[in-house]
Amino acid sequence: MDSRRSNRQSYAMAYSLQFLANSLLNFVVQPSRTGASSLAKRDSFLLRADPQVLDAVRRWADDELRSINGQIEYLLRQALRDAGRLPGDKPSVEDDRQS
Repeated sequence: MDSRRSNRQSYAMAYSLQFLANSLLNFVVQPSRTGASSLAKRDSFLLRADPQVLDAVRRWADDELRSINGQIEYLLRQALRDAGRLPGDKPSVEDDRQS
């Protein structure tokens, strides 16, 4: 009986969190006056990845409440910023030591 109650509570919590996330997303991503989305245009591409790597990224994304796509973009931006490859960014201190 307790396991059923626990499962129901877990399901209710997950459903509530999903509803909250969708509500926040709808609130944050509002169409502009021209009707276009306020998000920047994104290019899409196919990514082939080792299943173990993808699973690790999926778990990391879940821990940080991001989508897998958002986590991959975050990691790419962080790596580009550390390497000084983003416009206007300087290399990190580690890169200066390696030179």
